[in-house]
Amino acid sequence: YEFIQEGLKEIIGKLEYTDRTTPVIHLLDSTDKKIPGIFHKVDDYKVNKDFPKLSNSINKDFKGSEFIQFDKWKKGNFTIVHTAKPVLYVADTFIETNQDKMSEDLKN
Repeated sequence: YEFIQEGLKEIIGKLEYTDRTTPVIHLLDSTDKKIPGIFHKVDDYKVNKDFPKLSNSINKDFKGSEFIQFDKWKKGNFTIVHTAKPVLYVADTFIETNQDKMSEDLKN
């Protein structure tokens, strides 16, 4: 609708769209027992806070994916290529920054 209002109706059919959402969600939240998603790996490693092992596991299982990049100079850093832009994460803070508590309102 906004395209039409802005006089861009003729280019709507020419726009290319690539759905990157599904593969990124799989990378983050897969429940596959052979290669679980990053969130599930974090659950396994947050108990003993073995960050090097978490980082190595993520690197081993997802190396070669177009949706994640690894920093060869800083072990433990990885970038997830989200739909909007790449986002840098660090294994030892990934656990703390992704443990948000669910609102009581959402639980009920």
